[in-house]
Amino acid sequence: RAARPGGAERTALVERAAAALVRHAVAEKAWLYPAVRRYVPDGDDRAERELRAHREVEELLASLTAANPAGEEFTELLVAVVARVTRQFVEQEQTLFPRLEAGCPQEVLRDLGDRVRAT
Repeated sequence: RAARPGGAERTALVERAAAALVRHAVAEKAWLYPAVRRYVPDGDDRAERELRAHREVEELLASLTAANPAGEEFTELLVAVVARVTRQFVEQEQTLFPRLEAGCPQEVLRDLGDRVRAT
């Protein structure tokens, strides 16, 4: 069921999604990117690219939360957030995670996964 444009339900859904994205970003910054820097060739550059992507999402989320939920800008920003987050997830799944898995000891990967899930 789709939330009505401008409705309180739509605003609440966006707020919950934004909070989940922030928690996810905190976990990645605390645990994933230090491991990327350590175990992935060119890890410093890759971690910096990921952090830039996080900043882009944070800026979009800030604009989204400031926008009028009934306005066209809100919908456009919501679409932009979904597209940017989806692109980042796909890039991580296709390139970052396989490279990390190839260079990182299994016990470190397990610990990393546990820590990220607990955040």
